[in-house]
Amino acid sequence: MPDEQWQETFRARMRDFQRRRLTQPGAAALSVKVRVVSGCFHREHSPHAYALIDKLPVPPDVEIVEHESGPELLVFLAVGTAALSLAKSVIELITAIFRARAEGVKKGDRPADPLELIVRRGNDEQEYREEIILRLGHADQVDAKAIEGQIKRALQKLFKTNGPSDAVIMERARSFANEAMFTVALQRRRIRSSEPEDDVFVMRWWADLQFFIVALRRLRRAAEFAGRVATVKDSLAVALQNFDHALPQLMRMRNVGEHIDDYAVDSPRRHHKDVNRQALQVGTWDGTTYRWLGECLNVDLAHDVAQALFAAVSSAAKMWRSGIYVGPEQRDETVS
Repeated sequence: MPDEQWQETFRARMRDFQRRRLTQPGAAALSVKVRVVSGCFHREHSPHAYALIDKLPVPPDVEIVEHESGPELLVFLAVGTAALSLAKSVIELITAIFRARAEGVKKGDRPADPLELIVRRGNDEQEYREEIILRLGHADQVDAKAIEGQIKRALQKLFKTNGPSDAVIMERARSFANEAMFTVALQRRRIRSSEPEDDVFVMRWWADLQFFIVALRRLRRAAEFAGRVATVKDSLAVALQNFDHALPQLMRMRNVGEHIDDYAVDSPRRHHKDVNRQALQVGTWDGTTYRWLGECLNVDLAHDVAQALFAAVSSAAKMWRSGIYVGPEQRDETVS
C-alpha cells in the first residue's frame, strides 16, 4: 500500500481531475495505471511505444498523465449503472497502449519488463483502494475482451460497499446525538411541568422519567456509533468513560425498563437478578432526584453530563470534517 504522502498526492490529482472534467453528476473518478514491473516506461526509454501512443484517439473526458513508470488514465465511471464497466473507447485505449508497448520493445525500447494494469480509487470520503488486474509481457497476447473482463471484476471489488463510509457514520451519529440531546432536555422540562394529562394520569411524571432514561441511553449509543470512525475513537472513548462514571446507575435503570417483561415474572434471563417484580413500580421523585431500584438519578446532573457527551460528539464531527485528528486532549466541550 502506498504511503500517506503519496496517497494525498493521488487524492489531489483525482480531485483536480474531477473538478475540471466532471460532466455527469454522480460519476466516480478513477485511475487506470499502466505500470512497468521494473525500470521505466516513459518517452526517453520507450520512444517507439510513445510514438504510437501519441497517435491514439483519447476520449474527451479522459486524461493521460505521464509518469516514469508508465502512463495513467484518469477516467469517469457511472457507478449508478447496473453493471460497472468502463466505456468501450477507454478499453480500446488501454488495449492499444499495451500493443504499442509490445511493438516498441520489438523495435528496441528498453527495458522490456512486463506491464501491470492497476485500477485505483480514492477521494475525500473513501479510503485509497487499488486492484492489480493483470500482468502482460511484451510477447503475450493482448486480448481486449480479456482486459475488459478483468477490469469489470476489479471494479466490482473496488466499489463493493461493506458498510457506510466514515462521512456517513459521522453525520448520522451527529444527527442521532442531536435528536437525543433535545429529547433529554425536553423530558427534563416535562418532568417538572404541568401537563394536560395530569388530571387523569397521575403517574405521568413516572412515564416521563422512564423516557428521560431512554433518551440518555440513546445519546450514549450515538456516541458509541460515532466511535466506529478510527480517527475520533480515542476522544469519544474518554467522553463515554466520563459519562459512565458520572451516571453509573443508568445502565441498570435502562436494562430493567427495556426488559420489563422478564423482570415482571422474575425470569432467569434477567440480567440483574437482585431486582424482583415487586420493585418495578416502586419509586420516588422529589423534583430533582428519581429513586428507583435502589438507585438515585439526579436529573440536573444527568442533563449536564449529557450535554458534555453531546459536545464531544459535535466537536469530533466538526474536527473530522476539517481533517483534524481528534485525540482526547483535543476535544472541544462546546456544543455546536
